[in-house]
Amino acid sequence: MVMKIGDSIPDSKEDEKLVKEISSCLNVEENLKEGSRESCDIPECDVEILKFVKSTFQNVLEDYPRKSERPLKEIDRRISLMEKAWYSNLSTEVKQDMYKMAQALSNGNIDSAEKIHCSLMVHYVREVKNWMVGVKHIIEMKKESGDLQSL
Repeated sequence: MVMKIGDSIPDSKEDEKLVKEISSCLNVEENLKEGSRESCDIPECDVEILKFVKSTFQNVLEDYPRKSERPLKEIDRRISLMEKAWYSNLSTEVKQDMYKMAQALSNGNIDSAEKIHCSLMVHYVREVKNWMVGVKHIIEMKKESGDLQSL
């Protein structure tokens, strides 16, 4: 059987799941435009944006009930990498999205924060790849804290 461009290849269940996840990330811009992103006035000063982002992350870390030193040190290391990148080579778009993500987290809107995270990973992977893992852990911690409080 000869495959032609445009022919679909049968996928296994795992491949289908991966394709759905990737498609979801690629469509994240459309999802964000539909109002799931927090509406906010972004400060023009990079220092103010960074201060808000870091304080939001610190609040999540402080509120997390299951503190373990090793993961917290790794998250701190990643956030330090973010701070260094912030002052050297981080684009304005990434900084603004990080502000919006922090605002979503501070408002308890985990879904919006996850969508922004996914968008950053898809569109700005070269800028964020070294430190975004730490941010993902912070989002997960916020989600777990909310789940634990609702029990």
